[in-house]
Amino acid sequence: MKRIAQVVGVFLLLCLVVLVGLPLFVSANSFRPRIESALTGVLGRQVKIGDLKLNILSGGVTADDLSIADDPAFSNGPFVRAKSLKIEVELKPLIFSHQANITGFSIDGPEIVLLQAPTGEWNYSNLGARPASIPASPPSGKAGLDLEVKLLKITDGRVSIGATADSTKPILFEKVNAEVHDFGSSGEIPFSVSAKMPGDAAIKVDGHTGLIHSGDITLTPLEVTVAVTHLDLAASGAVDPALGMGGTVSIDANGASDGKIMKITARIHAEDLKIVKGGSPAQQPVELILALDHDLKSRSGSLTRGEVHIGSALATVTGTYSPKGDATMLNFSLSGQEMPILELATLLPALNIVLPSGAELEGGTATLKLSIEGPTNHLEANGSVGLDNTRVDGFDIGARMSALEKLAGIKSLPGTSIQVLRANVRASQEGGATLEDIRLVVPEVGEIRGGGVVSPRNDLNFKMTATIHVAGAMTALGNPSVPFVVKGNASNPVFEPDVKAFAAQELKNVKNDAVKAATGIFDGVLGKKKK
Repeated sequence: MKRIAQVVGVFLLLCLVVLVGLPLFVSANSFRPRIESALTGVLGRQVKIGDLKLNILSGGVTADDLSIADDPAFSNGPFVRAKSLKIEVELKPLIFSHQANITGFSIDGPEIVLLQAPTGEWNYSNLGARPASIPASPPSGKAGLDLEVKLLKITDGRVSIGATADSTKPILFEKVNAEVHDFGSSGEIPFSVSAKMPGDAAIKVDGHTGLIHSGDITLTPLEVTVAVTHLDLAASGAVDPALGMGGTVSIDANGASDGKIMKITARIHAEDLKIVKGGSPAQQPVELILALDHDLKSRSGSLTRGEVHIGSALATVTGTYSPKGDATMLNFSLSGQEMPILELATLLPALNIVLPSGAELEGGTATLKLSIEGPTNHLEANGSVGLDNTRVDGFDIGARMSALEKLAGIKSLPGTSIQVLRANVRASQEGGATLEDIRLVVPEVGEIRGGGVVSPRNDLNFKMTATIHVAGAMTALGNPSVPFVVKGNASNPVFEPDVKAFAAQELKNVKNDAVKAATGIFDGVLGKKKK
């Protein structure tokens, strides 16, 4: 037994000596020029790696540094930079035949910079396309290489995504972990990516590619699923801060590309959503269901299905988008029929639409039909809106129209019933909203028509005319038509008689009466008889 133990001990000692001494006999650095040359040829970018060290225990070779050059059309800096690189190799061919059969790469803590030009081209688009300045890899010899690796792995990376012609801060992805299997093969290449964003957003991407496109990697066929949770639109930088949007979003999406068209379906859940600058969070979640076809070459596309769910209210949106310079042009149509107003009211704060102080909408339905056009940072909406059979509790339009109340006997009530409201609308973030051809039927008052402007700060400037439904002894006066203006702001509208319009109206009436009298005298002179 003692003898067996001695033999085992000697064997273990010999193994230890081999493990410690083998790196002295196998110089990993002798493979460095060939590895750099091979990677440069495969990627079409100059690749530099630091000193190589053979690590028998881990079964690979480590490097102190890695640098992959950027496309010179974008920058002179590195596209990828990492402090540590591990190259997995088959030890037996390496030791006995000096053959470096690479089975994997592990890159720890890389910094990757992704940039997009105004033309839509990315700085990674031509990866794999060998420029004339980069010679082909030398033929395999005594120290050959096998670059159809089983696994390419990135851990704890940091990715920056920006645009060459954009002054806004790039979007940052941190704690990026990625795995690409069977890299360099001619079959399917599975991959998975996970990352974090500022604001505690988590991203998970899984999919596979087909044969990598040799001229433009973005045209490579692929299938992908994307899951995003807790994406803070403002903190993450996912949207332009100038738009004033905000909220927390979760996304479940699928995409399939044939190398020409990417078909995307997505379900988006948004909470505390703010849509325009100056808005405040919506009072309930908003769900979007989208399907679009995106042309990879032209970067244009069409939204073939768009549903906006606000509780039980449903609006549909379809349209097209296309690039124009460094902006994206939209041409969308938004429509909704008989949408419950109680549900829509929860979205009004997100649109910076303010009701009079203390007022609440109760019951009824809404209809809208809008076209939304222009660049994303200067959108304009045009169309029509309507409300039916709703009520504004806490707002007495009769009391607000006190001068008219005395004239026509309008009664004060705790709220205002709206039988019908119709208006044509033109709105933009910079210019506010213009409402034309307003027709408002309020049973307690009558019919109100006119138009005006709501400024971006919700200041009001409207010219209206009320045809009052009078009752009692005043019916002998008929239904008077009274012009008035609405000023103040949306939270505290002020109703005032339009004195100039009223005077002009009275002058017109006097002229009409004079014309009628003159016509009567003229008829009498001619001996005409009244019918």
